[in-house]
Amino acid sequence: MYVKQKTYTTMKFEYDNLDDLTKIGIYSITNIANGKKYVGSTAKSFKSRWKKHITNLKSGGHASHHLQNAWNKYGEDSFVFKVEEIVDDVGNLLNLERDYINKYDSFNNGYNENPDPSPMLN
Repeated sequence: MYVKQKTYTTMKFEYDNLDDLTKIGIYSITNIANGKKYVGSTAKSFKSRWKKHITNLKSGGHASHHLQNAWNKYGEDSFVFKVEEIVDDVGNLLNLERDYINKYDSFNNGYNENPDPSPMLN
């Protein structure tokens, strides 16, 4: 699998092709300094969710205090937003997000503050 890397600010965005940006699914934000991850899902588009994370992190108001603290400590160039899985059925998002949280152990050893995703779907 070839992964293109595009930088919009200093947090990189990894995706397979440009069309992925408009799709929905599961994503991760990885701290490349320590390997810890935040896993999330989006029912809108990866691009809009990425922008929301950037806005919240830069303003100091991200919902994940663990991720916010790491962002403040390591700086935005230490993080990569990656499309993990594209999905067609919004109804599967929360179950898949939970699977990825478990796969990466991002609740116990990462930035997810809850092992069960919220039904917000943004």
